[in-house]
Amino acid sequence: MREAIRAVEEGFISLGAGRAVSPKRLVLQISDFGGSVLCMPAYITDKEALVVKSVSVYPKNQETKGQTLNAIVALLDPRSGNVLAVMEGSSLTAIRTGATAGIATKYMANVGARRVSVFGAGVIGRASAEALKEVLGDPIFVVYDVVGARAERYAKEVSRQLDATVSVASQPRDAVVGADVIITATTSSAPVFDGMHVESGTHINAMGAHTPDSREVDTSTVMRARGRIVVDSREAAMAEAGDLLIPLKSGAIHPMDIFDEIGNMILKDRKARRSPKDVTLFKSVGVAVQDAAAAAAAYRIARAAGIGREIQF
Repeated sequence: MREAIRAVEEGFISLGAGRAVSPKRLVLQISDFGGSVLCMPAYITDKEALVVKSVSVYPKNQETKGQTLNAIVALLDPRSGNVLAVMEGSSLTAIRTGATAGIATKYMANVGARRVSVFGAGVIGRASAEALKEVLGDPIFVVYDVVGARAERYAKEVSRQLDATVSVASQPRDAVVGADVIITATTSSAPVFDGMHVESGTHINAMGAHTPDSREVDTSTVMRARGRIVVDSREAAMAEAGDLLIPLKSGAIHPMDIFDEIGNMILKDRKARRSPKDVTLFKSVGVAVQDAAAAAAAYRIARAAGIGREIQF
């Protein structure tokens, strides 16, 4: 996770500096079965990292305890187009998404933030906890999930894996009140907590929703963060981030309320938080530059460790 945070942060900075190309992803809706397939290419020029990721998202799979997200990543040589590596992309997606939550928290949360509330006890929620442990040092976690047994399992496993204190909230309000950092990592299409319960000074990482008509945070939350909203990509957010598009459409917020993209914010040392009492919001829909940065780092580590299998196409 430490290497993932470093790599993805450098990827975002490259994007902010104009040294990366990360087009808006192509989305194919499989409406017959309630799923979607996404195609995500990206090229980080100064890292010579070129990837194409294909990912399927099927939220209904959780009803049968299957994976809601499946992905494959191809890392290419930008000089020749030759395939350098093929990677299982679900784990890579979870790691780079968790790393992104860690990066946003590092730059946007209050100094001394410690109490972290996680909505969603899936793989993204787990990876985000690992990243927050890396960034904050000794956080205390509270987890909420609509499936209580899943939250209980998360608490037991994450507390053991991270040597951290993890408790279970019985209702959303219990997770929100007193939180320094909130992470939403669910498949919900509707807000998962009431923004009126968010306390001053809270930083929120909204990581799950990625369609124009779905959101994890409500309008009151977004309104409280006006002028202190950061996104991974403006282009992607304006196409897919229902968390922002819905309040924008209603007139509750204005496009100028989006402070910056995270890469540009870091590159130019801009501060979204101006007061310890500010509520700050990072909205991520996921962009392929994250995958390019993480895949290139994984490839480098694997080659150095002799991990992997050479195959011929």
